[in-house]
Amino acid sequence: IKHWLTSRHYIAGVDTPFALHYHKFLQIFPNAKVILNIRDAKSWYQSVKATLIPLSNTVNTFPVNLLAPNQQKISHIPFTSPDGTTNPHSGVVGSTLLGEQPAIDFYNQWTDTVINTVPKDRLLIYNIMDGWEPLCEFLDVNVPDVAFPRVNDGRAMLVKIGRAKMLAWFVVVVVGMIVAFGLRVFLG
Repeated sequence: IKHWLTSRHYIAGVDTPFALHYHKFLQIFPNAKVILNIRDAKSWYQSVKATLIPLSNTVNTFPVNLLAPNQQKISHIPFTSPDGTTNPHSGVVGSTLLGEQPAIDFYNQWTDTVINTVPKDRLLIYNIMDGWEPLCEFLDVNVPDVAFPRVNDGRAMLVKIGRAKMLAWFVVVVVGMIVAFGLRVFLG
């Protein structure tokens, strides 16, 4: 993994798979820093329910799954718990499907696990609402002269999910029409 990442000049990683396997990446990169993004657990649950659940449902169903064949290889990720086990009732998606309290419990357990396993000098517990300053201080870089971006937009994600569904159905219909036309021409 180290060679693959360094040969491609990666210097950072976000979300999956980095978040899920942060402890392994810390072993591979012993000087790496970890940024734990925290927020209100109930708003996190509502966000996951409104965005990741529809996304998970979309990429694993026909016809979108035809355009994302590698999705099956990683479909276990949303169901992985902080201890690394995987089952339909754990992880981000699995706990959210069980309801608000199991999801909040998962969020709190995940947060506690990260806090208790990452060395304190390499961990920033960060709330996105705090902007550039704590982030830049932790990373030892200058604060940019631009406004802090606010791009985690649930509505925009739902629009992208809708577009993926439309594209998938378009491809299925067009390919079906081409095949039907080809058979008609070929068979006379």
